[in-house]
Amino acid sequence: MIHQTGAVAKVVDALHRSDIRAVGAATELDAVIEPARKYLMPRFDEVRAVVHQNGGLGLSISGAGPTLMAVCDSLEIARDLAERMEAVYAASGVASVGRYGDVCPAGARVLVVE
Repeated sequence: MIHQTGAVAKVVDALHRSDIRAVGAATELDAVIEPARKYLMPRFDEVRAVVHQNGGLGLSISGAGPTLMAVCDSLEIARDLAERMEAVYAASGVASVGRYGDVCPAGARVLVVE
């Protein structure tokens, strides 16, 4: 668990510094969830390779899965990777839905307090 704690610290540090490349790299350091669950996501290693070969900065399992999250430094790359990731699964006969979006640089904030 020491490795995992260090990996989480790297994600937090990279986010604090607004270093998107470091965020992408740090998301791939998971030593708990990924090894235990990546077998549940067919073509995981192939999708990770597609992400890296086409401008993505990292790929990780989001939450408990089966969602995969690619870290990108532009919406154009994110849109392209969503399509490429879907294509990997479509070629394998696995239904999937690709989504992409932007992250608010202001971070989380309270909008309404009741």
